[in-house]
Amino acid sequence: ERSTLADSFECGAAPATPPAIDEKTLFYMPHCPQSLYGAVLDANRDRLHRLYILGNSFESYATRLDLDPRIDAVLPRLVEVKCEPPLDADLERAFNDTS
Repeated sequence: ERSTLADSFECGAAPATPPAIDEKTLFYMPHCPQSLYGAVLDANRDRLHRLYILGNSFESYATRLDLDPRIDAVLPRLVEVKCEPPLDADLERAFNDTS
C-alpha cells in the first residue's frame, strides 16, 4: 500500500462542517473564502489556543473588507504572525497576504 506525506500527518480535505478540535491542529487554508475561515473559527471558538491557521491575513481583511461576523467576534483573541514574503516576485504575488 502506498503512503503519502499527507497520510502520515492525517491530512485531508475539510468536511462540509469543520471539526471541533481536541488537540493542537494546523488548518492549511491559503486563499479560502472568509466564510470557511469563519466556520473553522466558530466551530473552535472555545479552543482557539489549540488552533493554527496558515492562510490569509485577518488583519488585512479587517482593513479592506467587511469581516465575516464569526471572524470579527474572535479577532481580539487571535495572534497573527505574518509570513515573510518570498524573494521570488511570482510567489510574492500569490502569497503576499499569508499569515
